[in-house]
Amino acid sequence: MKFVVSLTVNNNVVPVSFFDSLESATSFVTNSSNPSFQIFQCNSDGGLMNGSYDYSLTNYGRGYLLTTPQSNPLYGEKYFNSETVSGFEGEGFWNTNQNGWFFRKQNLDALNSFVSNSGASHSEEDELDELLDDLGSNDLSNMLLEQHGKGFLLYPDEEDPNYGQKYFLNGWWMPKYKAWFFKSEFYDQLLSMGAQTSSESTSDHPLDDTEYAKHGRGYLVYPNQNHPSYGAKYYHDGWWMPKHNAWFFKDATFQALNV
Repeated sequence: MKFVVSLTVNNNVVPVSFFDSLESATSFVTNSSNPSFQIFQCNSDGGLMNGSYDYSLTNYGRGYLLTTPQSNPLYGEKYFNSETVSGFEGEGFWNTNQNGWFFRKQNLDALNSFVSNSGASHSEEDELDELLDDLGSNDLSNMLLEQHGKGFLLYPDEEDPNYGQKYFLNGWWMPKYKAWFFKSEFYDQLLSMGAQTSSESTSDHPLDDTEYAKHGRGYLVYPNQNHPSYGAKYYHDGWWMPKHNAWFFKDATFQALNV
């Protein structure tokens, strides 16, 4: 027998995390700041609880695509992160063309943990590992993002292997500008992947005017209240946690900032 901690969203029960004992599930709820969690019993395989929803993880482009049925209340949510599913340590963005959330490859551990706990199906881990060498990285820190019309232009270096590619992420190439055009809805996504704005490209080190402390599997970065990005939802691959008035960075991301 297993136990599942769930949330009720729009009168539907959404599983958050599975546990092998009632004590573990109770401890999780007790230590959480969310007062709406509920504990239910489920079968030993964790996948037969009424009101639970299936997820499917597949390889997509340079990362992964997480899909779920339209009956899931989370379907179509712009972001899939810790604010959407408590305890989830990754960051995904809704891709309207694929009807699922796109994740960069560094989210693989968080995705594997989530799909294992939710009973979702996914490719064999060995197959995913083999693909990692071919996926490359969507690090946009060497690209400049500028407003253009009702969206934004993303300018790559001419030496970038994707330079001139007709489609890149959710943007399309505009030969006239030698850049990809993105609708405004993807602005936060591009910033979270490292894209620079004109002001950022000449700024000092991203951790200037901040303090930091170890937190779970990463670090909390506390900006001064006069920091130009104070309270911004995304900052150099970190995301804002209002509870702490700080950005959370995964360990590898934080270390990369300090290279």
